[in-house]
Amino acid sequence: MTGTCQLCLTEKADLRDSHFLPRSFYKLMRTEDYAPVHVSEKSVYSSVKQVKDYVFCGDCEQVFGRAEAWIKPLLPEAGGPFPLREKLLSASPVKQVESGAVYETAANLGIDVAKLSHFAIGVFLKAAVHSWQATHGGPYMRLDPEEVDALRSYLLGKADLPENMALCVTVDSLPVVWQAMIQPYRIESLRGLKRYIFYVPGIAFQLLIGANVRNIVPDNFIANPGHPILVEDVSHTMRDASREMTANARKAAAVEKSTSEIEAKGLSIRLDK
Repeated sequence: MTGTCQLCLTEKADLRDSHFLPRSFYKLMRTEDYAPVHVSEKSVYSSVKQVKDYVFCGDCEQVFGRAEAWIKPLLPEAGGPFPLREKLLSASPVKQVESGAVYETAANLGIDVAKLSHFAIGVFLKAAVHSWQATHGGPYMRLDPEEVDALRSYLLGKADLPENMALCVTVDSLPVVWQAMIQPYRIESLRGLKRYIFYVPGIAFQLLIGANVRNIVPDNFIANPGHPILVEDVSHTMRDASREMTANARKAAAVEKSTSEIEAKGLSIRLDK
């Protein structure tokens, strides 16, 4: 398919079948017995269908792909170890907070700060430039044009993120994480800052935008020279947010049954906690 690439903005480019969240990540949602569960405000159902469309050219797909290939082996499979967290916990925390602990990654040889940042900003950019839904004409997540341009420039290596943007990374502390993915969406503002979040198994990424963000959010993964990551209970927070979103959704009977079975096997955090 030919069109304008939504990263490099090349016109009449050969667009590839691009994935919103990485194709390889869907394998983390599956076991021999269970398929991934798709969640929206209207319905909850099991399906192997992936969210994709013709959005980016081949060169830009490789730009996304390098970071995605690095992070994928560090994520947990259902009931399995969590390599990224193990790398974080191999060092001592730099501070304790009420909800967990903060670890710096600047000197951690097991964590590629640039690739982790690039992966996160890449997903936010994907949300801001395309609808990813056949029934929706506008972008999946609305940002101001200059904010979208700033994300593009960062991903293409043309500029740092501007001073009014911050990225925060939170890794789950639970022994068994919530094995799910949530596409980027806007959440409640923080002291006047706009906030957007997405989740992949065991990690929540937040993009915060607004004046004075670097003073309001000192644990800025990109701008802070220590590149800090917070380790705390992420699974319940993201699970509860998903449960709120689907409160009025139609849930397939097969999903209700498989959810109960997965919890009984200890492969997921319990829904009643």
